[in-house]
Amino acid sequence: MNENVQDLPPAQPPHNTGQSQRSGGILGPTTHGAPSCDVCGRRDQTLRAVVIPYVFSLLVVTMRRAWTGVFCWRHRVQRLLAAGLISALTGWWGIPWGFIYTPATLFKLIRGGDIPEDTNVELLARIAVHKLNTGEPGDAMRVFQEALRIKEDERTRNSLHQLQAKYPLSSELKDYRVPQWYVVSLVSASLLGMGLGLFDYLVTTGIGWIIGEEAYLVLSILSWAPFLALMIVGAILLKEGLQWVFERTRTDNLLMGILFAAGFGGLLWYGIPQGYLIGDYFSAIINGLGFDSTGDFIMTSGAVITQGGIWFVLDAIESGLPGDIIYLIIWGLAGVTFLWLAISSAQESVHWQVRLELLQGDLRMQEPRSEWPALGALAGVGLFFIIGFAIFASRGRILRGGPDLVVYSEQGDAYYLAGDYLQAEQAYRQAIQTAPGQAGPHNSLGWVLYAVGRFEEAADSFARAMELDRSWADPHIGLAYLHLSSGELAAAEVEFQVALDVADEAYSAAQAYHGLGNVAHQRDDLEAAIAYYEQAVREDWQLATAHMDMAIAYFAMGDFARAIAHATDIIGFSPDWGAPHALLALANFQLDQSEALGRELDWAADLSSEDIYSLLLLADVYWGLGEYAEAEMILQRARLLYPENLQVALLLARLAAQDGDFAEADALIDTQIDQDPSAYESYLARAWVAIEKQDLPSAEAALDQSLSLNADNWEAHNLRSFVYFHLGRIDEAYLEADAAIRTYRFESSAYVHRAFAARAQGNIEAAQDDAKQAILLEPKYDLAHFILGVVQFDRGDSVAGAESLRLFLELARDRAYVRDYVLQAQAFMEQVPECRLRTDSGFR
Repeated sequence: MNENVQDLPPAQPPHNTGQSQRSGGILGPTTHGAPSCDVCGRRDQTLRAVVIPYVFSLLVVTMRRAWTGVFCWRHRVQRLLAAGLISALTGWWGIPWGFIYTPATLFKLIRGGDIPEDTNVELLARIAVHKLNTGEPGDAMRVFQEALRIKEDERTRNSLHQLQAKYPLSSELKDYRVPQWYVVSLVSASLLGMGLGLFDYLVTTGIGWIIGEEAYLVLSILSWAPFLALMIVGAILLKEGLQWVFERTRTDNLLMGILFAAGFGGLLWYGIPQGYLIGDYFSAIINGLGFDSTGDFIMTSGAVITQGGIWFVLDAIESGLPGDIIYLIIWGLAGVTFLWLAISSAQESVHWQVRLELLQGDLRMQEPRSEWPALGALAGVGLFFIIGFAIFASRGRILRGGPDLVVYSEQGDAYYLAGDYLQAEQAYRQAIQTAPGQAGPHNSLGWVLYAVGRFEEAADSFARAMELDRSWADPHIGLAYLHLSSGELAAAEVEFQVALDVADEAYSAAQAYHGLGNVAHQRDDLEAAIAYYEQAVREDWQLATAHMDMAIAYFAMGDFARAIAHATDIIGFSPDWGAPHALLALANFQLDQSEALGRELDWAADLSSEDIYSLLLLADVYWGLGEYAEAEMILQRARLLYPENLQVALLLARLAAQDGDFAEADALIDTQIDQDPSAYESYLARAWVAIEKQDLPSAEAALDQSLSLNADNWEAHNLRSFVYFHLGRIDEAYLEADAAIRTYRFESSAYVHRAFAARAQGNIEAAQDDAKQAILLEPKYDLAHFILGVVQFDRGDSVAGAESLRLFLELARDRAYVRDYVLQAQAFMEQVPECRLRTDSGFR
């Protein structure tokens, strides 16, 4: 052997042992010291020792077999395709093992079969030595590189380095990268997908012709296996094709590689339904489909070629037929598989190219290669498809004809009213596809996206609707509610006012007034909010949500009679809505009307309304009654339906803290802060949890953070008053409660906190006035009765004080600090002989 490569692996092992030397081993018998393809005798870097499994079944019999041997790239791919077709077509029909063995076998096949690392490193080393001995050092180096690609091996690496040092000119990496490779590859992927889809159409049509189209269920069952087989073929060709392209382009930029691979896989995937519809289209032409002119034929054909896949998938979704459902499931799984294969192939190939360049980095100098030509090629292909879609878009709408705009819009409306937002979105998108120049579907889609919390997409839909119809109020209302949801009150007010200015019907005007009322409500100006709500119901008496918000505003003001009146009005024209019944239950709870409370609560629970109004109000009733398990169940259902709703998550956190599960409470709050660090409400909830832990410094820090995000946040001032009071900072506690009341004068707890501070300052009269005001706003607030009772004892009215404290003990809910107040109340009542019969508390 050449003395300059004395450390290379020998052409044959020193001892005639091991699987590679046994007849029938995976390497098979050797010929002249170097392995070759078992079929064509080829010896190059594509040679692999491989096990290619396949499965075939017949009822209760399932057999697993494999092709084993040494094959070049071409004959290996041929066997992979054959094994994939055999397994996908026949593997499933065995019970039960066919359904177990077949998926595992198909997964191995799309990964290229079983390629033992050590065996293939040995095989390639022997081929490399053979190439060197026949005067082909460049080929020898490429073979060693492939061996390193399979497995990192020090001996192989040393051999490669020796060859590179000995033959530096042969070690140069050729730069094949030219934009045309990418263009040709992407076009080929699209054509391959169309070919698979066309072949699937021919197979399905052939089966239908044999058994008859009327046997639809049988046709569906018999056609899914060929379709799956074609998807496996597509996956195998995708992987092998990408590897082939990456080897020739020498792509060493991971982002560009992933973009190209994803585009390659996406075009292949999209081409499949495209090809099916092309087959259907040409069949229609053969059967007599006519055209008005040559231009009509060109436009129609262009629409089919560019958009046929979209039509086919939309029609399959709309039909709901078993065969179409099976098709969509298999096609969807194929898409996931294609994407995974594309990205993994890109990663493997790019990482290998970088590694290969590093292997040769000390022997070659090369200017950094620009990625712009390749990216330009990719962008050019994308632009070509976009232009094609744009040119034929209008013709495609005319051609489809069947799915009518009104039908899709009505379907979307029905789904939306039923709360099925996913189906509603699909219907509205189909309507947009049918008539993209109509504002209605865009606006309706915006409302669906708003309902599921996809605000940026919703804003785009509303903006598009405005562009198409600038005189329509509804898109402005939708955009205003998006601003309102983001806390942008000024912007929301502007859009609502614009909607009111352009409104040409009572319903739109009512919606605009209702929105302006919600802006005022969020500004805590309840009187202005009620004025807007009243205007809204004057425009449209049956606008249930305006009545509901007005009833809630009256309830917050402590005007329970008016709250009950408006909730009752709602029931008159929306008898199946749970929200007004839940609000009636809340109002009757505050009024101590137990019979009406039970009746309305039963109604609200039985109706099981799933809108956010009903769920939050119903949870509030159970919370007030001390039935925390039921409240949690309702809130969990709300969280499932409205995963983006901040209020629901924070209420669940407070419930968890009240149950002593502080870890769960903190986790819920942390999740919300991670999602939106600017939400001051999350820090308020953190303060609630800290108070329940009796960690007042942490509560103070959380409240400071909340106020830094929203200085007008009266709730933080109110809660900080409680914290300051229990830290002994009485004067600051009074000022904080006073600030909360000046901002929002309808919060009962703020009056209670100010009453505690006023009493501590010695201002008994002010404390008593604040306690009474708190009870007017919320008669069932336990601490309001406690502070009133204590103040009454301070004034020497022990009988009235004992009655107030008795009410407190009946209402007291078990939570931090309240336990101490219970003991104090019992101590006060011990001073009154007639109150000593029972002073224990039944915490709820």
